[in-house]
Amino acid sequence: MPPLSLTTEMISTLTMLAQPIRREQRDAFLQQVAQRLKREKVIGEGSVARIAREIQREYLLGLGPQP
Repeated sequence: MPPLSLTTEMISTLTMLAQPIRREQRDAFLQQVAQRLKREKVIGEGSVARIAREIQREYLLGLGPQP
């Protein structure tokens, strides 16, 4: 599957949502977001923000992968 093509705004959204996540978990967070985005038919600012917030919530609640 080809790499994701994200706009500057989408990357900024991901960077902002990754900030509260522990540094050692950020790579896994971004990989999870990328995997979910690859399943989307259309990738837009809204879908990026929605998916990233859902996954961020899991990490902040301690439900994401632990380092």
